[in-house]
Amino acid sequence: ALVEAQDAWRPTPQKFRSPALHVAATARALGVGAEPRSGGALLGAQRDLGQPSYFAPSPQGWPDTFAAWTSPDQIVERVEWGRAAAAAAPRIDDPVQRARDVVGPRLSADTMTSMSRAESVADGMGLLFASPDFMFV
Repeated sequence: ALVEAQDAWRPTPQKFRSPALHVAATARALGVGAEPRSGGALLGAQRDLGQPSYFAPSPQGWPDTFAAWTSPDQIVERVEWGRAAAAAAPRIDDPVQRARDVVGPRLSADTMTSMSRAESVADGMGLLFASPDFMFV
């Protein structure tokens, strides 16, 4: 029954990325040459975004809910960090194409339009990293 169910083949993203997942996805999206020289940069980003490694608030680990990671301050931190990470990355020729490669068919027309109107590639990639298309999996 699950194999034949149409909804099983059209999944919609419903899980909001935790800071650790967001940092990893951003690093992957920026591609080859964007890797930090040490893992400390990624660990520092996780800490700055509110999820320091090895310091979970309880034995159950980090929360896995939308509300735990979506305060206004946390969203602003993600936007600023994503823009800075994109600015420090190697050259990306076409940010909209990179977004298509990273997000695939879930990339919305609104996100593509915003990215194409950005003043710089770093701003365009920052918009991708701040978009719901990227923040939800």
